[in-house]
Amino acid sequence: MLPLLSLFMVYLFVDQFRILMSVPKQQFSFIISLVVAYLFALIGTGIFAFVGFAYPTSKLIGSKYYELKNVKRLRFIHSVLGVKYFNKALLLTFWGTKKNRKKYFDGTKSGIKNFIYQTHQSEFGHLAAFILLLICGIILLVVKEYYLLSLLLLLINIIGNFYPIILQRYHRIRIQKIAAHLYSE
Repeated sequence: MLPLLSLFMVYLFVDQFRILMSVPKQQFSFIISLVVAYLFALIGTGIFAFVGFAYPTSKLIGSKYYELKNVKRLRFIHSVLGVKYFNKALLLTFWGTKKNRKKYFDGTKSGIKNFIYQTHQSEFGHLAAFILLLICGIILLVVKEYYLLSLLLLLINIIGNFYPIILQRYHRIRIQKIAAHLYSE
């Protein structure tokens, strides 16, 4: 069922993009631009989220991608962008319940493998959505000159997709140390 929902999201995304491209050149109000950008980002991210719930989409890119190469730079980016506040906001909302956190890690040794898998899945879904929305935002800016809409889409994309990528990679710093210790025994 989830892949079908993902396909429906593809349909909605393409249809919304087609409509935006066919509208005569004009600037939308702030509210209209915000709503359109939000819905566009939500649908674009949903495409990859729903299919990622059903299939191991993270395997579409090589395992080398998930290896951390410059931990110092990642920590710097995490700090400068204030991703810790994003993480706190997530914990205050959806991820604050034990049930939702257990989806990622149940406290067992085998839970470490699941946690690594889940971070890969989440990161891939957000990365794919980030790239898709970035490309569409650039097209809307260059071709249709939707300045405000493109700016809002970029900001929503950064918060909704780039921050989660940095957060998943940051989690991986600690989890790789734990996994290396557990599985070297």
